[in-house]
Amino acid sequence: MLEVFYAEGLYLVCRLSSDNEAHRRVWKITTRTDNSRGEQLYQATFKIPRQSASDEKPEWAVIQVPFSNFTLVRGARLVPDGKPLNPFDGLYQICLTMSKFPIAENMTEISNFRPGFFELQIKEFGLYTRSTLTLGEDLPTISSLSKEEAMKKRPIIVKILAPVLSKAFF
Repeated sequence: MLEVFYAEGLYLVCRLSSDNEAHRRVWKITTRTDNSRGEQLYQATFKIPRQSASDEKPEWAVIQVPFSNFTLVRGARLVPDGKPLNPFDGLYQICLTMSKFPIAENMTEISNFRPGFFELQIKEFGLYTRSTLTLGEDLPTISSLSKEEAMKKRPIIVKILAPVLSKAFF
């Protein structure tokens, strides 16, 4: 019997090296399941552990964010009764965000938000697995576009400007 591993979420190996006040910010991972530029996307929050006061250089933290933690949002607001994230529909964008707004139906900001400079160092980012599936079950499949397919799907303005900009800046 052949077992296939599948991703359960995203992981991040990082440290906040600028200060020890990660709790005064909202840290989010954001992804899209289509290539539209609309405001609806999926977000999940994560916490960066506090370092002990004696640490001169912060330790690297391994943070795991299961796909089940992602919720549908529009801008900074939670979409009520939004469909859950299905990563097998494809992930077209993944980004990290620092914000003063928690994921909620109303735009409320955290009361002790720390504005200003911060340095989040990222050592590693990827998918993690914990479980296995047995072949023969209805397995989800993950596919990606070829370079040629991706080039064909680019907006016309990008197709026109990319060659010009590449010569101007490189």
